[in-house]
Amino acid sequence: MLSPEVLVGRGVDVVTCDQRAGEFIVTFPQSYHAGFNQGLNFNEAVNFATPDWMPYGVSSVDRYRQYARHPVFSHDELLMTMHDAGPVYQTQAWFRAALVDMLRGELAERLRVRALWPAGADALREAPWNEFEPPDADVPEDARQQCLVCRAFSYLSAVVCDCSSNYVTCLRHAEKVRGLFSCRCAATARTCFGVELTCVLCVLCVLRHPPSSSPPFFVR
Repeated sequence: MLSPEVLVGRGVDVVTCDQRAGEFIVTFPQSYHAGFNQGLNFNEAVNFATPDWMPYGVSSVDRYRQYARHPVFSHDELLMTMHDAGPVYQTQAWFRAALVDMLRGELAERLRVRALWPAGADALREAPWNEFEPPDADVPEDARQQCLVCRAFSYLSAVVCDCSSNYVTCLRHAEKVRGLFSCRCAATARTCFGVELTCVLCVLCVLRHPPSSSPPFFVR
């Protein structure tokens, strides 16, 4: 925990609060906070998000990636789970905008990664996530589908070495596969696993994805 004296010494305002039983403390996005118990205590911290939090969520993912920190949860999985909940979210403009932004970035990365590999027999193999073989049993469940470079959850897609499902990178770091893994497989021995996006998601994506562009893979 960073000492408050360090912040005060650099001109950062520090506020303290003594929380009593039955009281709630709300911390806003991008606010540094820390606390400690002053005796025996039961406490609980709950993460919740309002619609205007979505841009902060995307920003937090990028920040965690920058420092290769283990994320608290998958932002992409959150959006997909909300989509599966049905019209309660699908009809909301703020949710549609966040979903389209996510899909637009995902499709652009898939097309970019596809272009990194040569065509023909050495082309990057593409497969849905249901063909992905789970990693070794000694790999913690929360570390599966997690990029070895930035630690981000590769929920929508990832590049995996054919020799071991322990070697996983997100699409952003697919070009680092060659020198990252300890195996001696050829650079072409990679598979890109991904979510098969449903027709509903494709309709939302078309709002910002030009129809003349090359069709992204895993889209039905």
